[in-house]
Amino acid sequence: RKELNMDELREQLRIFLPELEAFTQHLRQVNIALRDAESELRGLWEDSFQRRFQAQVAALTGPLVDFAENDAPRFVDFLDGKRIQVERYFNG
Repeated sequence: RKELNMDELREQLRIFLPELEAFTQHLRQVNIALRDAESELRGLWEDSFQRRFQAQVAALTGPLVDFAENDAPRFVDFLDGKRIQVERYFNG
C-alpha cells in the first residue's frame, strides 16, 4: 500500500468525492425504481413464493438502502471536511 503525499491526497479527494456522490445518487434512483416496481407487482403477485422472494430481496437491498440513505452522506461529509482541511494546508 503506497502512502499518499498531500498533493496526491488532494487530487484523489477531488476525484473520489464527486464519484461517491454520483454513485450514491444512482443507488438512490435504483432503490426508488425497485420500490416502485415492487409496488406495481404487489397487487398482481401475492402468494407464498412472492413473500419468500420479497424477504430474500429485502435481505440484499436493505444494506444498499441503508448505505445510500445513512452511511454515504456521513462519508461524504467526513471526506469533504478532509478536503477542506487539505485545501487550507495548501492555501493557508
